Amino acid sequence: MIEKPLATDLAEAKELVDKVNASGIKMMVGHTLRWDPRYYHAREAVRQGKVGQPLHLYARRNNSFQNGMRLKGRTSVLMFLGVHDIDAIEWITGDKITEVYTVEVRNRLSSLGVGDAAVSTIRFASGAVGSYETSWVMPDNHLELDAKLDIIGTEGAININIVNQNISVHTGSRFTYPDTMYGVEMYGRLTGIMKEEITSFVLSVLNGEPLPISVEDAYRSVYIASCMEESLRSGRPVAVKAE
Repeated sequence: MIEKPLATDLAEAKELVDKVNASGIKMMVGHTLRWDPRYYHAREAVRQGKVGQPLHLYARRNNSFQNGMRLKGRTSVLMFLGVHDIDAIEWITGDKITEVYTVEVRNRLSSLGVGDAAVSTIRFASGAVGSYETSWVMPDNHLELDAKLDIIGTEGAININIVNQNISVHTGSRFTYPDTMYGVEMYGRLTGIMKEEITSFVLSVLNGEPLPISVEDAYRSVYIASCMEESLRSGRPVAVKAE
């Protein structure tokens, strides 16, 4: 089991996929949103036809400036954060991204050779459209994570808004929002999304069952992120292959 992304270089990602398949080992990449109950329920709602046919969506994943600085230009915001929602969007909608057009702004992190934020327009095989924004320059003492997903369909809508975790603690100088989902310690034991992700991997290995996310799925997230980065360089929309 490895952290996402599978790789930050597309050729290296393809090499890993080939080696995993040739060796027969089990390997899973930790795309945590597949274990987030909010995103899981969104997927179930779409699969059960509760919103009809998805028509358009909006997603965002904005992170703190400290994280952008911590990585010191070793990767891009699209590879660090973008792959989360790229995977989740296709997984939830069951629809393939066919085209991306991405623009970015460079300011606070320009000395590190990376962009501050990227905004992508997305087209899907079904004809649906979407918009995705991601950044890692949110102000200090603001939020660690600001994430959102809206899906509008022919018969309904889904709205996920991850800002205050439904709990706030005031410390005298600022509000903080304790993590209620990812790595939550309760009664001396760890619970939450990270535990469920690892548990799923272990059970799949022990029971000889298919992994919840394949290396091909993980490769596709890197591939689409690389298409977005190609669009940044060219200033044009980039076609995304179905497979």
